[in-house]
Amino acid sequence: MRNFALILSLAFILAMPATAGELSDHGPDGIMFQDDETGFTWFDPTVFLDISRAHAELFITASPVWRWATEPEIISLIGSTGIEGAALETIMGPRTSTIGGGGPRWTAFFAGTTPADGALAQSSDDPDFNLISSTGTQSATYSMDHGAWMVATVDPVVQPRLDHLGSADVPYFFDEESSLYWQDPVTFEDMDRADIQSWIDANSDWRWATVDEVKGLLGKLTVGNVAPVDVLGAGQFNSGPGIVRWIGYCDGIAVTSAATLQMSNGAVLPLITIYSEQANAASWHPGAWIVSEVNPTPVTPNSLSKVKSMFRD
Repeated sequence: MRNFALILSLAFILAMPATAGELSDHGPDGIMFQDDETGFTWFDPTVFLDISRAHAELFITASPVWRWATEPEIISLIGSTGIEGAALETIMGPRTSTIGGGGPRWTAFFAGTTPADGALAQSSDDPDFNLISSTGTQSATYSMDHGAWMVATVDPVVQPRLDHLGSADVPYFFDEESSLYWQDPVTFEDMDRADIQSWIDANSDWRWATVDEVKGLLGKLTVGNVAPVDVLGAGQFNSGPGIVRWIGYCDGIAVTSAATLQMSNGAVLPLITIYSEQANAASWHPGAWIVSEVNPTPVTPNSLSKVKSMFRD
């Protein structure tokens, strides 16, 4: 935990609510938790560890499932306990900081009106730390370790996923929500837009993806809960151990820019959490975001490996 002065504003109600639920681990590798009182599913806050509010906001905008948690919803967690007395960190994920007495605190952005501020929930019920004892607001959340409070009113686990089509070696993948097939972006690495357009012209099943379609890949779990590299293929960069970034040209942004997707900062998870755009992309080994509305004629990995050679001098 970084050493920051905590300027805490206890604007939330700290009294025990009339009813409080049990919280249970949920989702692959326990990256979510469910509240049996409200029926909501919550992301573990540290799924979005130290991600900016702007990136989290874009994730929510792109997702048909997730939204910001509100102040009353966070207050409603007061009195909630880990199922069968389980410690909250085994349910809600690792703490972002520690309060007096050794209890865990989770600080994260939420649906507050001041973007720089966040909300916290904490447990002071030493020694078990299995009960949320209080909540509050936190000024300057961006300056300390933080996550994001997000909720879903439907079960994210049963929502459409990204499908590797049976093998990590297949050089394209399928989005069950949009019914689009996607080329692995790295297939076109270091090709310029003109050469990629020539390939599209010669392969009529395929077209450029729009920037909104690229953003639509955010937040979807992978079939089998495999790592995203087993679906989207190898990325061009790692921003940390196992934290992969994919970059590619697409429609809807400047022709010299590329759309990038990246895994979470917190851990290797079976979903993508970050979208951004890279200016002057040519020096970043870009690939391309290319889609098909129909199940494409099978293309073997060997023949796809020849894509770049088709356009070499």
